[in-house]
Amino acid sequence: MQGGFHRLQLTATMVLAVTLMIGLGVRWYQIRQPLPQVDPSLSQRFQAIADSLNDLSGQSSRLTRRERQLWNENQRININEAGKEELMRLPGIGETLAERIIKRRQNRGPFRRESDLLYVSGIGPKTLSKIRPYITVKD
Repeated sequence: MQGGFHRLQLTATMVLAVTLMIGLGVRWYQIRQPLPQVDPSLSQRFQAIADSLNDLSGQSSRLTRRERQLWNENQRININEAGKEELMRLPGIGETLAERIIKRRQNRGPFRRESDLLYVSGIGPKTLSKIRPYITVKD
């Protein structure tokens, strides 16, 4: 067929157009619906469950009030001198990551800056941003 669509092309175009219209209709419907009201106590219940699971696993990512006070007073952990137990007090750092930090420090020498922790397997930008307020690098 010259100058026009083949039957298959026309069918495919129609299917795409109908799919687009259905998608736009669904989106329009979603926008017009009010957001569901969430019970504020629900969030607290979920946090309590998460805390109890962390306590059971021994890897609490939340700091105790006393730990927060100490770190707020600029008593940061020197990652070039800290032992495994001290490193495990950092949020998101468990036994395995603490051991990896120590192993890298022993093999490659002291860390020069906080961002050098990114070279430790298992520590990425998110973990580093969580622990950065609580660490320091001193020789």
